[in-house]
Amino acid sequence: MHILAIHAHPDDIEMLGSGTLALLSGHGHRITIATMTAGDLGSTEHSPEETAQIRMREATAAAALIGASYRCAALPDLGVFNEDSARRRTVELIRSVSEERTLVMVEHDMSVVFGLADRISVLVYGEIIASDTPQRIRDNEAVRAAYLGGLDA
Repeated sequence: MHILAIHAHPDDIEMLGSGTLALLSGHGHRITIATMTAGDLGSTEHSPEETAQIRMREATAAAALIGASYRCAALPDLGVFNEDSARRRTVELIRSVSEERTLVMVEHDMSVVFGLADRISVLVYGEIIASDTPQRIRDNEAVRAAYLGGLDA
């Protein structure tokens, strides 16, 4: 299995999830650790650019200790918001790791779902009501009634 762990800053995952990720890696799972920012505002001694380089090197080294790879979405510190460009970067990051793999996700932001999926299965109360391409799901009346409220998606 390929596991993608995403957090805001370098060292967040190391502090909050490294034990679990190390166990998963030890059981043969492939691990990718990703951060949304490079932590460029994490120092008063270095410029933001220098700080970002230092923290990304540290994150890469920490990931390597458990056999994981590291990626950064390169949003600025204090720049992670629920808005279009951050969602697009997140989708790009997930897509880059999940190519040629099955991605199982529960997501209610349909722009994210439509941006990532080649095929979507939609469930209502545990029953599959549609399973098709994103465009056909977008146009499916039952899906629109259940989740999209009849609005243009």
